[in-house]
Amino acid sequence: YIIIMLKMKTQSLFVALLLCCVTFAVGQKKFTYLGIETGPNFGIFKFTDTGGFIYTKTQFDKPYIALRLEQEITRGLSISVGVLRHDYTTNFQFTNDESYSTYVAMQNLHIPVRLSYTIPIKFGVPEVRLTPFIGAQYVKNSAFGKSDTIKERLTPNFSNYFVGKINGSSSNYALLEGGMGVDFMFQKGLTMSVNGFYAHGLKTAAQIDLTYHVNPMDAKESQTAVVTTSGSYFGFSLGLRYPISRFWQRLNPVKAGKAKEKTKEIPK
Repeated sequence: YIIIMLKMKTQSLFVALLLCCVTFAVGQKKFTYLGIETGPNFGIFKFTDTGGFIYTKTQFDKPYIALRLEQEITRGLSISVGVLRHDYTTNFQFTNDESYSTYVAMQNLHIPVRLSYTIPIKFGVPEVRLTPFIGAQYVKNSAFGKSDTIKERLTPNFSNYFVGKINGSSSNYALLEGGMGVDFMFQKGLTMSVNGFYAHGLKTAAQIDLTYHVNPMDAKESQTAVVTTSGSYFGFSLGLRYPISRFWQRLNPVKAGKAKEKTKEIPK
């Protein structure tokens, strides 16, 4: 069964997890939340340079948007599954130059599964809760198989330039993640959350090989550099979620009340 699940397509696996959460919610009468979150993700890259003239650093390109379905298991303990798009963007800059160039190394679809536990720290409206969480992510690299060549000139006098090419990437891989959130619960279960998290990759997911020149007129000054990433990243998010289980749980008291009225009408 596990082998079959692992071979399922990304879309089928996500739908199956959603159906499991909803089925569990109806049977157990626990809260089910549907939420959306957004924020910046910062991809982590390792850089090796033989010449010492070029470097890269953490780059933020654009915020991600994620949808998440969360199911309460017991009081305070919940499991959630989500889907989001994450572009891994890196940059290259010469040590003697203020300008830099950015490049998207991977464009990935993430399916994170989280286990979280809420700790109330303030009651009232809003109720404030501390929520640590751990989890794992399945990542599908939509840019797998591409070997785009990039060539950039970075200075006005065209003295510095580099040529880069993706040399190997993974079609899919896994991440482990952990983080901490602060939840603010308002009336009717509407919750706003502020989260910080870190996701760790277990193997190299992509490699970019660079050849650069500080002086194009002198071939001896040609240098090489290697940029790798395991898919690790850290980020922050702002989210909203609402208990959609209210819509079907609200019908139960009505049916129960009608059953009691019918029972009273039956003569002894």
